[in-house]
Amino acid sequence: MAQERVTLKRFRRLALSVAGLVTAACLVVMTGCFGKKSGSIWQLSPPLVGAEDFIPPLKKDLPPELAKELQALLEKEWNWLVKPPAELSPEQLDMEFAALRWEVARKFGTHDVEGAVSYARASLALDEAHPDRWEQLGDLYNLSGSVTGTQDAANAYDNAAFLDPGAVSPRRKLAAALMLLQRSREAAVQLEYCLCKVNGQEEQELLPLYAAACAAAGEFQRCIAFCRERAGSDTSGAYRVMEAIFEKAAGNRDKALELLGEAGGGTASTPLAEYSRTLKARYETEVPK
Repeated sequence: MAQERVTLKRFRRLALSVAGLVTAACLVVMTGCFGKKSGSIWQLSPPLVGAEDFIPPLKKDLPPELAKELQALLEKEWNWLVKPPAELSPEQLDMEFAALRWEVARKFGTHDVEGAVSYARASLALDEAHPDRWEQLGDLYNLSGSVTGTQDAANAYDNAAFLDPGAVSPRRKLAAALMLLQRSREAAVQLEYCLCKVNGQEEQELLPLYAAACAAAGEFQRCIAFCRERAGSDTSGAYRVMEAIFEKAAGNRDKALELLGEAGGGTASTPLAEYSRTLKARYETEVPK
């Protein structure tokens, strides 16, 4: 029995020694793998899926030349995922992937809105400092027809406005999205900023939108105050007319008539002057409540 116990002890020691050697060997292999640059692990074993499994099938109705360009871009993305360019740092690689994926999104465009949205989001997740791209993503969301498309579009336009505070275009689109979301007061705030930045025809187009936002939000006094402030630098009389309309809606008929008299006074025959005189005549015939 004593001899048997000795033999078992030796066997256990031998087994533990072998286990230790195996563990050490595994650690050496693992350390070697993790010490390599990103992507080099693919050199040890083939990918679990091939490019044909990774790259989504393109829509059959795409123009042939566009389909060819997209296929080349998607294959390039796959190749970079399998074996990233060794000369690029992780940060540089992120920027390259972002640019590549944005190019894919741009190519998809309106031909495949869902694909364009997916790649645009993937691009901005890696490199978000592009207000123009956020604005274009908002446009894509508007085309997507998804249930949350308007909210997603508003978020994208908001990001664009945050990154480029002086830009009018994303704020104008943000205001439109906010109106659809029944957030009219927020839309009015955005449109006030836009109206302070533009002039001429664009200002004439935005003013009715601003008035609609204020009316929907019940912000009559806000609109009156803003139009009064802007009227000083407005030679067309548009702000006076809009102020008059809101003064009348707020119950201030006499003030409205005074403003319309200023806007339509003289012999000017512009459409706005004619409208001011017509509106003034209508207000004058109404019986005060």
